Amino acid sequence: MPQPTDHLFDLKHRLIGAAVLIIVAAIVLPSVLTGQKHDYRRASINNGEVVVPIQQTFISRIEAGKRDVSAQQSLAEADKDKSESRKESNTQGPTMDVNDLGNNYNQPVAGLVGLPSGWVVRVGVFQIPENAKKRRSLLDENGFNVNLEETKLNGKTAIRVFLGPFSTEEEAERMKARAVMVTNDKAFVARYP
Repeated sequence: MPQPTDHLFDLKHRLIGAAVLIIVAAIVLPSVLTGQKHDYRRASINNGEVVVPIQQTFISRIEAGKRDVSAQQSLAEADKDKSESRKESNTQGPTMDVNDLGNNYNQPVAGLVGLPSGWVVRVGVFQIPENAKKRRSLLDENGFNVNLEETKLNGKTAIRVFLGPFSTEEEAERMKARAVMVTNDKAFVARYP
């Protein structure tokens, strides 16, 4: 006898299939479409602990903090003690104080001392003057206020190209976004001078 082509309707099989489809649609599909990987094991291990993401910030210039008077007096006394101990022992080589070194790499060498302070967008540092002029002309053509600054980096003379200064950091960030679109190169906001 021939087998009937009609399969019997089994409710159990249909319910299991529907459950699998719902699980795939609700859990797997959103994670695949968003490209995010969910770590379910870590969530169960943490048991309610709040995980704070680490935010990286760029510090364009590091400055020494202002000390109070008592801290300055104690440091002055410590310096006197150190200088007396140095006089007594001549075995140590010559030493330099870190504060005496300064940060000459971030100071203007020539030209733009008269500009007001504020925020600037640094769009490039060039050792070849022609490259700096090309970047300046590209930005000038697109309506930017471009400034050049001659600096010393690692003992070599370089030309720093920047936009500004701007009165607020937000304004500098907006100009940075525009400059990146024009130059297709990285730029960053820094405090000036």
